[in-house]
Amino acid sequence: MNHWCVRLLLGALCALAFPCTCPAPLVYRPGEGWVYESVGGGKWLRTRAKDQLEVAQSAFDSKDYTTAFKAARRTARVWPLSD
Repeated sequence: MNHWCVRLLLGALCALAFPCTCPAPLVYRPGEGWVYESVGGGKWLRTRAKDQLEVAQSAFDSKDYTTAFKAARRTARVWPLSD
C-alpha cells in the first residue's frame, strides 16, 4: 500500500508541475456578461459601436451569418443608445 501512495503522489506532482493551457470557451466581460467564444473566435470584437457594426455588415455581405449575428448582437447589447 505504501508504493501505491507514493505512485499517486508522484503522479499528482507531475500533473501539477507540467500544466497544460486550455482555451476558455466562456469569457466574462464586465457590462456584457458571459459569452461563449470558440477558440480563436475573438477577431470580430471591436471597441467602438461604429467599428463593430461595420464588422457585422461586412460579415453579412460575405454570407458569414454566425459572425454577423454575434457582432450585431454585441453592438445592440454593449451600445444600446448609440447611433
